[in-house]
Amino acid sequence: SCNDFYAYDLAITTNAWCFDKKESFQKEKFDSLLKGYQQHANMSNDEKSHFNTLLRGAAMRILVTRLYDQLYHPDGAMVVPKDPFEFFDIMKWHQNNSIFDS
Repeated sequence: SCNDFYAYDLAITTNAWCFDKKESFQKEKFDSLLKGYQQHANMSNDEKSHFNTLLRGAAMRILVTRLYDQLYHPDGAMVVPKDPFEFFDIMKWHQNNSIFDS
């Protein structure tokens, strides 16, 4: 993030901030996030129409990173790996839903 499309950064943030622990989408949080985002950059129609793809890609990125962290977690490390399947469920949600239709 921070080195690519702003819409991709928005997708990463949406996945991290707009789902509760049961992986339920929190529309009001997304609306607030989008409102703040649009004060600095407007989403183009192209970005809106492809945002679901960005959301799934962002979820896949975190899922794979967390899987790697679990598989290659050094013995005695102070950091506890996070659950990768949280983002698997978010990715599945995006496969079945459009964020702008919620």
